[in-house]
Amino acid sequence: MIEAIDRHRMFLDVISTNATVLNERMAERLSQRFKENGALYISMDGLTADAYDAIRGEGVFLKFQKAMERLDAHGCRVFINTMAVRTNLHQMDAMYDWMAGHPSIKGWRIGLPKVLGRYRDWHGKLEVEFEEVIIVFKRLLKRWLHDRPGFRMELSDFFRTDSFDSGLEDHRPDDHPCKYALTNMTIKPDGTAVFCASLEIHQPAVLGNVVKQGIAQVWYGEPHKAMRQTKIRDLPECDPCRYARLCGSGCRSNALLCYGDINARDPRACAAMQMLESEIVPELPPEFREQIVALIDCDKTFVPASGFRRFI
Repeated sequence: MIEAIDRHRMFLDVISTNATVLNERMAERLSQRFKENGALYISMDGLTADAYDAIRGEGVFLKFQKAMERLDAHGCRVFINTMAVRTNLHQMDAMYDWMAGHPSIKGWRIGLPKVLGRYRDWHGKLEVEFEEVIIVFKRLLKRWLHDRPGFRMELSDFFRTDSFDSGLEDHRPDDHPCKYALTNMTIKPDGTAVFCASLEIHQPAVLGNVVKQGIAQVWYGEPHKAMRQTKIRDLPECDPCRYARLCGSGCRSNALLCYGDINARDPRACAAMQMLESEIVPELPPEFREQIVALIDCDKTFVPASGFRRFI
């Protein structure tokens, strides 16, 4: 696939993988490509075999460890993706220490899994309450602010440490609520195009099929056009919210999964913004604290999310 991408002079920024079949030759090849730019995104669901294999399958943790040894040796840029679940939440601090000891790791993204695919059958045992996750996020962010390690952190629906360098984005009413959906679309194996990589093939998310219609017709078709033309002011619960400029309406796929409506609020983002203001802002450096407070509109109201259920 990489050879075909190179042959057609296509842009390749990221490869996401569990790294279980990453041999020495592949590690060297990927490290050449991702030495200065882009990154290999690797899933990591725990720091011990029992926690890791409980999610990924028996023996996978050892394969992950071997892959990381090879990538470290070749100097590949690596980002780690972690889903915060019941089996690994207690290991987050140890994982932070582990990341700091691997110079090839440039970023750590901690997310909360969406109730899709096989996770539908397991979320009852693995899911953690958002309030529990926030306690961990707060602790990790305080450590990061003190240590300033060689990797950046992205805390799901909550905070990105690269904002310290790039600044906070000021979301305006005429902005699009999802920069990804504005400039991208995801093509599934059968050719179905959806607006978000996080979603399966659900009708509200479908933009067309590139095998049947051709990619140009799907990209310029009415479903994708309507998605690109959506603005934050079009979201009835988000536009009047005090956190609208800071939050930007959260994640549209979360809205669809929770309420069955792409234009609904994102309850996860609502909870995150409340926690950010009350728990995290007081811990931040004064200059950055002021930047966040400036984006909170005290003249507007905030109504906590309630009554949502998972539709998909």
